[in-house]
Amino acid sequence: MGSIPEKQGLRSLSALYSNATLRGILSEGSLCSIKARVSKHKGVLTDSEDAISFGFLMSALYNTMSTSYCNEYVYKNSILNKLILKHYRLHTTTLLNEFKIGKSIADLILINGEVKLFELKTELDTLLRLEAQLEDYRKVVEKVYIVVSYKHIDSIKNRYKDTSFGIIELTKELELGIHKEAETDKSGFDHTVLFKLLRKKEYESIIEEAFGTVPQVPNTGRFAACLELLKDIETTEFQRLVFKELKKRKVSEPDLLLSSNTPEELRFLCHSMDLKPSQYRVLFNLLSQTL
Repeated sequence: MGSIPEKQGLRSLSALYSNATLRGILSEGSLCSIKARVSKHKGVLTDSEDAISFGFLMSALYNTMSTSYCNEYVYKNSILNKLILKHYRLHTTTLLNEFKIGKSIADLILINGEVKLFELKTELDTLLRLEAQLEDYRKVVEKVYIVVSYKHIDSIKNRYKDTSFGIIELTKELELGIHKEAETDKSGFDHTVLFKLLRKKEYESIIEEAFGTVPQVPNTGRFAACLELLKDIETTEFQRLVFKELKKRKVSEPDLLLSSNTPEELRFLCHSMDLKPSQYRVLFNLLSQTL
């Protein structure tokens, strides 16, 4: 995978592993929207001139991405399959994707009893914003893991060896090697940052549970009034209540996600889109169709 055209072709095909592309395919119930792209770049994945199924395409593409263009999707799918599903049950666990915290976007947050955040730095990423990101994450989460490639592992180990942050390496074999476990650190929790993680229904639910009733103020002042009231709750207890609410955002069809009909390489995509049963049926049908 050395030439520029090959890299461009792989980059173009890798967009098939996006919510927007799969949503369009499932909405149409057809592969028409991707046929031109696949026809143009199929040679990156196979030398055969024969038609290939959509399932074969996605499997071959994932394998090639894993070795030649190991992007964020490969990391997230590896964490889901080899860490989350190995140690937790989706029926009782919530995994949040691309979650806004302060001025940062957390890659993955696992909620099951305790809360763990995973910040990913692939070989395609730089470490320029990492310090600022970690500072934001400490305000809401007790355990933070930095997941990195071989490219960054030595730098990250040296930089964070004496901190509470955990360090995980995604190896070239797509195994997750834990170099350092995260330590619990609740010292940075911040009421305002925690509050802003919640939707209106969620923070009102906490207020009703803690105080019995929601402040009766005009809508324009409700956000500020609710925040001020919730500041009366001790910070670590408020963090617990916040993630108790966020845990309710579980994937709706865990059994279909884990079924043998759902290819392992597509699991994170299906999870992040939270597919409905009708969408799974369309997907399963399309996997056997040819391009």
